[in-house]
Amino acid sequence: MRIRAMSWTVLGIMSGLVGHAAAGAAPDAPLAPGASRLTLQAFDPGQNLVPNGSFENAANGIPTGWLWDRRNTDATLSLDTQNPHTGRTSVKITNGTAFGAHVFGTLWLAEPIPVKPLTRYTYSAFIKTGAAAPGVWIGGGEGWLVRLVLPATRGRWQRISRTFVTGERETSFQLRICTDRPADAVWIDDLSLRAGARPVPAVLDGASFSDFLDLAPAAPPEVMHDNRTFATRWAPERWPCESWAFCADALMAEGVVTVSDASRPAEVEVTLSDGAGNTVMSQRAALAVGDKTAHLALRTLLGDRPPEKLDWGLRLVRDGQTLASSTGTVNLVSAARVRAAAVPVAAARDRLRTAVEQLEQRGLGAASRVTLTVLENFVPWIDADLAAGKIDRAWDTACLLQQMATREEARAHAILDGQAADFSVPRYVTGPLEISCSQAIGTRRHPDGQTERGPVLLTGYGHFGQVKNDIEKLPGYGCNIIQVEFGPNSVLPRKDETSDHAINEFLALCDRAAQANVSVILLLSPHYFPRWAFEKWPEITECHGGFFTFCVHDPRARSVLEKSLRQVIPRVMNHPALHSVCLSNEPICVDLSACRVTAKAWPAWLQKRYGTIVVLNERWHTAHADFASIPVPAPAFEATPSCLDFIRFNSETFADFHRWMADLVHEMAPGLAVHAKIMMGAHFEKTLHGFWSVDPEAFAALSQYNGNDAYSLYDKTDGTWNNGWRHCQAGYDYQRSMADRPVVNSENHLIADRDVGVIPPAHLYATLWQNAIHGQSATTIWVWERCNDDVSDLAGSILQRPDCVEAVGRCGLDLNRLAYEIAALQNLAPEVVLLWSRSSMVLGSDHKHVLDDTYEAANFLGRPLGFASEQKLEEAVRTGVLPRPLDTAKVLLLPQATHLSDAAREGIEKLRAAGVRVVAIGALPERNDANQAKGIQNLENLAKPRDARALFTLLTSRAAAWGLPPAPQVTDAAGRPLFGVEIRSAPYQGGVVASVCNHLREPQFISLAGLPAGSRIELVTGRTLDDTVTAEPMVPLLIKAHGL
Repeated sequence: MRIRAMSWTVLGIMSGLVGHAAAGAAPDAPLAPGASRLTLQAFDPGQNLVPNGSFENAANGIPTGWLWDRRNTDATLSLDTQNPHTGRTSVKITNGTAFGAHVFGTLWLAEPIPVKPLTRYTYSAFIKTGAAAPGVWIGGGEGWLVRLVLPATRGRWQRISRTFVTGERETSFQLRICTDRPADAVWIDDLSLRAGARPVPAVLDGASFSDFLDLAPAAPPEVMHDNRTFATRWAPERWPCESWAFCADALMAEGVVTVSDASRPAEVEVTLSDGAGNTVMSQRAALAVGDKTAHLALRTLLGDRPPEKLDWGLRLVRDGQTLASSTGTVNLVSAARVRAAAVPVAAARDRLRTAVEQLEQRGLGAASRVTLTVLENFVPWIDADLAAGKIDRAWDTACLLQQMATREEARAHAILDGQAADFSVPRYVTGPLEISCSQAIGTRRHPDGQTERGPVLLTGYGHFGQVKNDIEKLPGYGCNIIQVEFGPNSVLPRKDETSDHAINEFLALCDRAAQANVSVILLLSPHYFPRWAFEKWPEITECHGGFFTFCVHDPRARSVLEKSLRQVIPRVMNHPALHSVCLSNEPICVDLSACRVTAKAWPAWLQKRYGTIVVLNERWHTAHADFASIPVPAPAFEATPSCLDFIRFNSETFADFHRWMADLVHEMAPGLAVHAKIMMGAHFEKTLHGFWSVDPEAFAALSQYNGNDAYSLYDKTDGTWNNGWRHCQAGYDYQRSMADRPVVNSENHLIADRDVGVIPPAHLYATLWQNAIHGQSATTIWVWERCNDDVSDLAGSILQRPDCVEAVGRCGLDLNRLAYEIAALQNLAPEVVLLWSRSSMVLGSDHKHVLDDTYEAANFLGRPLGFASEQKLEEAVRTGVLPRPLDTAKVLLLPQATHLSDAAREGIEKLRAAGVRVVAIGALPERNDANQAKGIQNLENLAKPRDARALFTLLTSRAAAWGLPPAPQVTDAAGRPLFGVEIRSAPYQGGVVASVCNHLREPQFISLAGLPAGSRIELVTGRTLDDTVTAEPMVPLLIKAHGL
């Protein structure tokens, strides 16, 4: 949960305007109805601070003023005269070297660019890349923190830009272009950096000026948040700013005019005409002598009934001769047009309601009910958006609702007429939940009233007021769970006072939820700590991290938390709607360097671990006099054994705090399930938000659910994948390897904050489906709120996207309808196991990157994946028994695991003795966790791959030799294993059930080798499949093969 107050800025359309307006009325003077005004304002575009940014000058194959170093890569730089954007040449970069820590080639300016501190600058460039996002970025600055990653442009020139603010002491900016992973070919041209909030028109960044003019609807202002710019046009992919205008009563358009020769005056003429060819307006404005560039602005008051489309023509004229011209069309959307578009939507909604009621009488229509619920709630929000001035969002909503209503009305009638199939859907009923492996077992009620105990998959939303208001509506949306919160500050408002107000409100909410058959997760939110406690003990703020602004180890802080828990848990623990309690929100413990409690606990932990200071010094390569003199380190990673030990200490003690909370809860409510919202995406990164303080293995040991906060965002870079599927799936596989328990993602990020662009509904459906396949039992999606603040964390949320809300509900229905098949896949035991090594993360290099590639490659082998830790290997030695997931592993992959503890090495030998193949990918484990040389003999070793696709080829060629049992596999038309399409399969009811998902951007024509040869039914849709199947991107298939 991430609502925080942040500074923000609205960015204007053009900065630095100087000169004069055209003769006549002032630019801001009121207009009469139907009147127009065209103005020209000369402006200085400012100096392009990048010398030789168009790369026209060169010496010895390198652009003049630039330096090139391929460093430790095979990257190449060339000047390409066949593919310039403007002028004679562009820069071309290639790279065939795999990604790795500190592995990159770079082109950089020989002289840093002088800049002013705390000043906004914008850089831009034209780029041309291939079908996949290349590993190239442009940026630099302090710590190289300003970066713009190049997207895939599919062979087209595309302009990209990034606005940033310099640091308070930053007086120079070292601009550079870096390639840090394989890239076939990248062209860059017309690189510019200027002071200001937006890039200047592209024509001004070319090698030379020309006679030019253009015009487009005025773009909505961008906003800046946390040193990043965000667009505010809703769904610009559907309604591009250059051709759509959303306006109340006036059309505002802007453009730029440039002349190659400013020694004589010129004139700009603009003509507007409606769709019938009737002239709406014609205006002229003069460009004075000496004005080489001017900002063109047009304002037209449209009146009460504006046309839906306008065509315009522009001419740049001198002495009766046309120097340049352009034409364009703008689609106009007024509030009146939006309201007119909503009328048929409301009528279709009412007709659909009748059809849905008829379907429900037959025990059908659950999916149609989801669409109807969306229509019933989103139609009124059209007017709300208009009232808030969000005409673009209102229009988008009206158009989407029209499409949804038309489609679903036709489908409902087809079902009623027997021309289309529909399915009855069992629904969760309020009652006790039991945990069995990866499933929550609860009561399921079928449309005919029959009930059963079976797996239930809970899908819903969090986290604030709107979800509380809408509890009764959620089943209509296809949802059945929410997460809400309150914390100690609500229960203990003053030192000697308790309050039941928040508890009573929560219980009243649960009463409503129980009636609606909606389950409720209570986030205990210990970070909402009472102010009076801070005032009484200010020193407890000496230790902090993330949402925790107090020392969780201080007995005084714990006494406050305990008092709150003892007030809350007895009151809520027996409510039938209560799913579980979440102990903390995105927990991390970062900076303990000033903590008085830790200053004593850290030396004591070291003494217990090493016994004598001599042993510690030998392991650390230090010369400490005694344990007491060893300071608590600052929060920063260092490749030293001491840093590794502190991470162990920090993660152990932070988990102990959560265990303390869990034990308190279970003392009062032994059967109440607990979990914590750990950030699993961060676990695989070398970041202070991840394993610096959070060990998922330790959290699994104290929890009944594998709780997390994870994300899978839609990828808008045109990279290999449609979305960030790996972040959730790898995190879930890791947690379920630590403990075979259901995953509860109680803050599921599927849409980036402040992203107002189009999000395909298929992304949400596919992500929720895949999350379930990998063990998700319950999830609450961030966030069920509407918002008009463009910089809020709530901006762009799902509750402003009717098609996405529909997709979530329909996926929730499908998951429960097919829950037994899903359960069979969830319960698959890992066969291919990857080692995540904390020692290698801290002491080595590239473990994270090779691990990512290995997971992506192994994911398409058709076998269930798991993760092992060094602790798991150590446990095998300590107990003599292979723990999960090593007990079912056929092969253990070591991705660049360069450092392992001595006990973990013994565990590997034990594993090999048990017949498990152990394979190193990349560098071998040749050092221990004290950075001492210690190898493992006779390990199979695969070379570090170029990328995941290359590694997939290696893995498939070795699978049989490793003893992996035959399993259904996705192949292409030629029978070759196919990278990018995932399959998981399990025995089921005498046949096989298989889930298939295409993570690639293009449809794949696939065969399913290894499935039984009998009939194959796709269970989501009910259709019969041929031997060859088209796997559409982000459209999961659940296939049941019955056998002959």
